[in-house]
Amino acid sequence: MEYYARKDLGGGALRTLSHEIDLMHFFFGKPREVCAIIESISELNIDVDDIAYLMCRMGDNFIVSIELDYLNPLGERFGRIFGSKGLLEYSFSPLKCIFTDNSNKKQVIFESKDLNVNQMYIDQMNEFLNVLKKGITPPCSFEDGRNVMEIIQIAENSVKTKSWQNLKDEKK
Repeated sequence: MEYYARKDLGGGALRTLSHEIDLMHFFFGKPREVCAIIESISELNIDVDDIAYLMCRMGDNFIVSIELDYLNPLGERFGRIFGSKGLLEYSFSPLKCIFTDNSNKKQVIFESKDLNVNQMYIDQMNEFLNVLKKGITPPCSFEDGRNVMEIIQIAENSVKTKSWQNLKDEKK
């Protein structure tokens, strides 16, 4: 059985599909509070959660909702960010990002018909080597990773207490 389906290897929808949490943290920083539902509702033969729903109250009192699951047969990964100037939509398959302004004018920010997964991993390794050899600052810091793990842990605590959970009031 693969790591993502095993609790002892850190699997589960919340932990292995956490890139949406990474994106929230990257775009908006660390939330003030998190409330979550994390469950196993399917008949999949796994010992981990297969769905995770997070509501995150951000510093400016807006809400980010994140839905993660192993159940979508299409394997879709996408998101929408509603803002005062319009809507930003992204998708991992197909790989694209589109902005629609409030007058309904669409602008393709990025689009690629083919995601070369192998090249993506090669690029990541080259970036890592540049950090080691040239001292280049990585785009994501250790602190960013720690913050995302804290958000995951707070979400898990929210399930246990069935309540909103506050994050430590630190530098966001």
